[in-house]
Amino acid sequence: MKIFVESYALHAAPFRTPFKFGAAVIESLQVPVVRLRVEIGGKSGIGIGSMPLGNAWSYPGIPYEQSLAVMERLGARIRDTVDGMTGPDNISAMSDALRAVAFDERLRLQHEWTDLPAPIPDLCALVTFSPWDLALFDAWGKALGANTYTLLRQEETPSSRHFTTAPLAEVLSAEPSPRLAIYHVVGGLDPLTPDEVAKSAGDDLPDDLQGWMARDGLTHFKIKLQGKDPEWDYQRVAAVESAVMDQASRTGRQDDHFVYSLDLNEQCPSGGVLADLLERLQKDQPQAFARIAFVEQPTSRAFAGTPEENVSRAAKLKPVVIDEGLVDESALARAVQNGYNGVCLKTCKGLGFSVKMASIARGEGFYLCVQDLTCPGISFSESASLAARVGVDGLEANARQFCPAANAAAAQDHPELFHLAGGAVSAAGLTRPGLGV
Repeated sequence: MKIFVESYALHAAPFRTPFKFGAAVIESLQVPVVRLRVEIGGKSGIGIGSMPLGNAWSYPGIPYEQSLAVMERLGARIRDTVDGMTGPDNISAMSDALRAVAFDERLRLQHEWTDLPAPIPDLCALVTFSPWDLALFDAWGKALGANTYTLLRQEETPSSRHFTTAPLAEVLSAEPSPRLAIYHVVGGLDPLTPDEVAKSAGDDLPDDLQGWMARDGLTHFKIKLQGKDPEWDYQRVAAVESAVMDQASRTGRQDDHFVYSLDLNEQCPSGGVLADLLERLQKDQPQAFARIAFVEQPTSRAFAGTPEENVSRAAKLKPVVIDEGLVDESALARAVQNGYNGVCLKTCKGLGFSVKMASIARGEGFYLCVQDLTCPGISFSESASLAARVGVDGLEANARQFCPAANAAAAQDHPELFHLAGGAVSAAGLTRPGLGV
């Protein structure tokens, strides 16, 4: 297989309202769009991959503008290195080779950039690499004239040093799921009711959770918690439950199946604190507790092996999924040793890696979910294409809340992916050659 760079460009995805990251106020995301041409067996296809540069998430602890500059420079180095690259015809092996390029260039850049306050994390390298990997898989399918997931179902079962893996024909469905519920993010400062709105964003989108429910028929909610303040977290879950049930009652939706996930953003001081919170919810807010599907990465992504990181007690109550910490198999193994029993897939870590992690999750019986990185446009379409094949009932779609204008072009091609009905979108149309987008 040989790959050529057709184009590589950064596009701005403007936020609905400016975001504050530390000392920086950010008005837009930087979103690379990669076009790769793949030649294999005398056939050729051009694929597209896109993913926001989530530098605040993947390279925390250093100034925002500096981490963004690192990712922009690393993306340019990947472009220069992979243009004309020759590798194995096996798609998984070629994906691994492309990933190795990104990690090697990361180390070279880190060596040259002598005043970086902290080493460039693996997660940062993965996010920068991911649009290249998505473009590779898209182009591979188009070159062979078939949907990428149809082709992947025929590939060998992934191998693992640590885990049992399931055959890809069992992991990936033959057809995309026709319905994917959308997890709506409920931030810690987000108004839940119209009475809580202090200042409107001034556009045609809702300003409070109940307004979003009325507009989109939402059923799934990702509740952002503080982690360090269990009393605040308990009260926040209770308040969301009250707002959701109040809106459901007023609109005759009491019988709807509402689902919550809890995201503690690595801020929980210990697994014991999380278990205490869940047990309190189970006792005092039993309906809200019953709606919780999973908990995202409550403790540090580092998995240093401290007793505080162990979440075994909490994981007996609800699945606890690895998110930020999932950068390779060894990290997953450390997480499992600490009691984690779920896996969060994100295309921002590469499609090949995500498919392998799905194989492990199914082989081991781990809980599986799909999240996004405020993915607008093509990047969301490609995230949805993965979710539609791995048997999850929903996924995040944060760009519709935070940078909706960046969805406009992709929504013309796939309106069913960007316009919610009953809190869900349809992925049934993602059957074209390549990733289906």
